[in-house]
Amino acid sequence: MQRIIRYELVDLGLDRASCFLGFGAGKFSEAAHGMGATPCEALADCLAQLASEFEIEALETHIRETYPEFRAGARASPIEGEAMHYYIGIRWDTVPNLDGMNLDDLDELVKAGHSLLTRRDRAALRAYAHNKATAMRCRASGNVARALAFEAECDRIYNHLPQGLKW
Repeated sequence: MQRIIRYELVDLGLDRASCFLGFGAGKFSEAAHGMGATPCEALADCLAQLASEFEIEALETHIRETYPEFRAGARASPIEGEAMHYYIGIRWDTVPNLDGMNLDDLDELVKAGHSLLTRRDRAALRAYAHNKATAMRCRASGNVARALAFEAECDRIYNHLPQGLKW
């Protein structure tokens, strides 16, 4: 299962099912939305969609710690009326294939913070991205021997990554 490394939770509000326009990924790679009689039910619906393909434990924990309205036991009155639902959206990114990224994207990843990764995992991905970018620069300047050394370090880092962080 893939790991979600960053996300955005969006309160899409209350709407009739026939009027809901949908929800897109925006600057993230993927998105899903959930609906329910309460915001907690809408979140549960959304997370259930992700659970079959993604590791969501860290995501769910982070959401419940960051957004008190979604903590266990939080209550909201169900809405009255026909076909009205609360909608919640989640946009997210998973671990990208660092080998398929260009130099600018690798440099950006080295700078980026990903709230759902442990410090150790973040450091490993940054180290891989840094070594990969350096290897690409070495190859571009004709220093193949040095590039091979950096690529060997990338292989070592990749082999030690947890399964959920491999691409």
